[in-house]
Amino acid sequence: MSVDPTAITLRLMTEQDLPMLFKWLNRPHIVEWWGGESERPTLEDVYATYMPRVLAKERVTPYIALLGQVPIGYAQSYIALGSGDGWWEDETDRGVRGIDQSIADPDLLGKGLGTILVRTLVERLVRDPLVTKIQTDPAPANLRAIRCYQKAGFRIVRNIVTPDGPAVYMVQTQFHCSIERGHMRFGNAIATRRESRKGEIPMKSDEDEIRELVAKWMKATKEGDSETVLGLMADDATFIVPGQPPFGKDAFESAANAQDAASMEIDGESEVLEITVAGEWAFMLSQLTIKVKAEGSPPVIRAGNTLTVLTKRNGRWLLFRDANLLVPVQESGNAT
Repeated sequence: MSVDPTAITLRLMTEQDLPMLFKWLNRPHIVEWWGGESERPTLEDVYATYMPRVLAKERVTPYIALLGQVPIGYAQSYIALGSGDGWWEDETDRGVRGIDQSIADPDLLGKGLGTILVRTLVERLVRDPLVTKIQTDPAPANLRAIRCYQKAGFRIVRNIVTPDGPAVYMVQTQFHCSIERGHMRFGNAIATRRESRKGEIPMKSDEDEIRELVAKWMKATKEGDSETVLGLMADDATFIVPGQPPFGKDAFESAANAQDAASMEIDGESEVLEITVAGEWAFMLSQLTIKVKAEGSPPVIRAGNTLTVLTKRNGRWLLFRDANLLVPVQESGNAT
């Protein structure tokens, strides 16, 4: 059966999807590999575990897979480093992302849709320049899942034991793009792109430029390079954070200087979830984790979503408005 490789799209899961997810997670072909009969979730369990704001604190991003406009599956990605509860304790690379996915309708199994779903998720994740590796860990007996991941470009590394039991550790790391008959290749996973003339390197898209801005911002923040950060925002930028009135670029600069004077160490991770470009304006939804360490004090970790408006001026994308919804979180959480 030939399946259109662009047939499946992903959107972020919302609270309104949870009753549907509850039904999916209780279907026999999913129960078999998502905890077994003893772990069948109640509707209350699903709300407690899969509420998007709960998952955000654990640095997990949930998606609903669509075939056309019809929801057909669930997928999630997570930051492996610092997962907690015994997961990926040896991981030191903040660029590693883990994924899980499942097709909800048993009648759609064996049609290649799972492979397309995985490829679609991989393409979405590797748009982030900070991502270095994508991993997954199906059960050794789940041969359908293993074949699906292999077709999507993953390779088997070794058998491992996770907090959920034995698993096959599989990874994909080949994200360097090559132009070949109008496609972008990530290892064996092919993401269809607009046709370009043979051998011609395409110009960066607006979305690529915005993702680069985010990567520069995070790198400069970690290095204490406030001059670079200030250069990535418009002079009339405005920031909104809980409990404070909106403030502008001058106040941002004053706060950055105060942090430098106090010898604060700031580190963070940002995962871009959505970017919408409309001419000279763009809107970006991100999941952000920030860790601040002041000398002599324990680190303070805040995580949550940000909604950012960007504007393109003189050919450069700049931050124009930023609404920050971060809340305090514990040092670690479970990301599976």
